[in-house]
Amino acid sequence: MKNEDGLYRRNGKLVYIKQPEYDELIFTEKLWASQETMQDIGGVYNFTKNKWDSFYKKMVYPTDGRNFYCLIYTIKDKPVGEVSFHGFDPITKIARFNIKVHNKYRNNGYGKEAIKLMLEYYFFEVKGEIIMDNIKNESSKLFAEKLGFKGQNIYRNEVTYKLMKDQFLNAPESKTKNVSIIMYDNMDITNYTLMCDLFDKANEIANKDIFNIQAISVLSTVRYNNNFNLEITTLSENLLKPDIIILPNGNYIDNYVENKETTNYILTYYNNCDYICAIGEAIKFLFRYKCLEGISVPNIDNIQELIKENNLENTKVINKNFVDNGKVMISCNLLGVIEMGLSIIFKLAGKELVDKVAEKIGFSTYYKS
Repeated sequence: MKNEDGLYRRNGKLVYIKQPEYDELIFTEKLWASQETMQDIGGVYNFTKNKWDSFYKKMVYPTDGRNFYCLIYTIKDKPVGEVSFHGFDPITKIARFNIKVHNKYRNNGYGKEAIKLMLEYYFFEVKGEIIMDNIKNESSKLFAEKLGFKGQNIYRNEVTYKLMKDQFLNAPESKTKNVSIIMYDNMDITNYTLMCDLFDKANEIANKDIFNIQAISVLSTVRYNNNFNLEITTLSENLLKPDIIILPNGNYIDNYVENKETTNYILTYYNNCDYICAIGEAIKFLFRYKCLEGISVPNIDNIQELIKENNLENTKVINKNFVDNGKVMISCNLLGVIEMGLSIIFKLAGKELVDKVAEKIGFSTYYKS
């Protein structure tokens, strides 16, 4: 299940998951040799280098289409564990999961975020329906239950835990999310209005404030479309910390990519926000902040030149309106903007609500959650 253009990667707030290069299996060898890490799951395993080749071919590349294996890395590129699913049945669409975080790096939230990233890939891209595993030790049982897995089929001290796709897709966040839309002169105002309309409709249908939108800029007045002006909250004012940052498309983006105040704002909140979303030319912000290593991007104008200029040979260009890389989302046109907004609603509020929003805007024919 390796991406045909390279190794799969999905980004989160604390960690990212990535299919390893062959030589990175040295971490797997050390992980499985750690007594403290492996003591509750059958003990250490001697994963010597002569065993790497068959494992890599089965679990990473080329695979048999039934297995998916990633290492877990902190945002500072330090490997801390592994996450995978195996034995995927394309008929029943069921697989078994595995997650291990090295004993030294536990209790930091790495495992919870890593398995969420893997489950997004499994349910959204592989189109799995059920994921499960048999669990013996109590701490792992509690961990599975916190993630929404349901225990059943108890045999002795072993419990089969299952998570169904609908359960994963309909587990809404309870906290209101603050959305910062960065505004600048000559921006595409439709990016702003579309996002506002989608999030407002989600709030209206849900009858609660899922999204709180703040439009912010370096300047108090932004010019757009034939010199129309829009009054904006400035970055110097007392703003709410953003959970989601949206960077609209526009002309003269380069001027704002280099703007110190805009850069400081985005970099201040980048690590702790849930999602950062770039539209069209605004992808240049992500190049500037080095957010695109190893992930997929849509076919935006001049994208190949930008990739080459920034020496990102592992960044993959795909022909889609919108690409979801976990934390980093990118769209290349107005259809992609709608897909991006619906994807955010989907992740934060669940399938039922996003289907209602898509129907409300007449997009249900095109959008499949």
